[in-house]
Amino acid sequence: VSQSRYRPDGTALSIGGQAPANQKPIFQRFDAFPITLSTEPEIFYLRVRSQYAVSIPLLFWNIPAYSRAKLIDNLIQVPYFGGILALAAYNLLLFISLRERRYLIYVLFATSIGMGMFSGNGYGHLLLWPNSPDWNSVSQSFFFALSAGFCILFTQDFLRTPQVMPRTNLCLNGLAIFYFLLSLSLALSVSIELPREVIHKLLMVGTLPTGIFLALVAIQSMIKGDASAKYLLLAYRDWET
Repeated sequence: VSQSRYRPDGTALSIGGQAPANQKPIFQRFDAFPITLSTEPEIFYLRVRSQYAVSIPLLFWNIPAYSRAKLIDNLIQVPYFGGILALAAYNLLLFISLRERRYLIYVLFATSIGMGMFSGNGYGHLLLWPNSPDWNSVSQSFFFALSAGFCILFTQDFLRTPQVMPRTNLCLNGLAIFYFLLSLSLALSVSIELPREVIHKLLMVGTLPTGIFLALVAIQSMIKGDASAKYLLLAYRDWET
């Protein structure tokens, strides 16, 4: 998304995901413009461009109220990302201690989904890749595709599908390859010409059916006597919602 604000005198200020973060007039994860008003009627124009569906809620703040609101917003984000980081670190310690593959897969899943949220919330562009607008435009989808692939690998290991459900396991293999190829394509699209819009749509269209399919796999595993599959089923329900 790129945004341009045109002042009444014709000068423009452009910000958004396609511009370097150091060009932001206000260093925040949200796109915000400072506006100086006069006592005379004035007309400001805002142009928004995006390759995807986007909503633009317009809010007007005075400086003290905006600073307070954004400080509170940043503080709210800390326990969320801190929880994901703690979860990944805990499972990494379990992997180091027990050497069980599933814990490493879960670390990769939690890290990739956390990075996807970090990118989508604007912090990635603000703090990690401020001068890489092309990467910023694909980063969220890249990490979410990666997390979907690792989620499927974790399901296979947790439910022992290669041994218990070999035919279903072949379908899961195909799904995992599908998502890893999507993430690879998004990463390559930064340097070579690839149809990003098509890749994004494939990711969006595949999310709900994949979640339903994984839930059905968990149910099938429960029917076969694996009581622990109910915990995965609860996780898939949260994913779909």
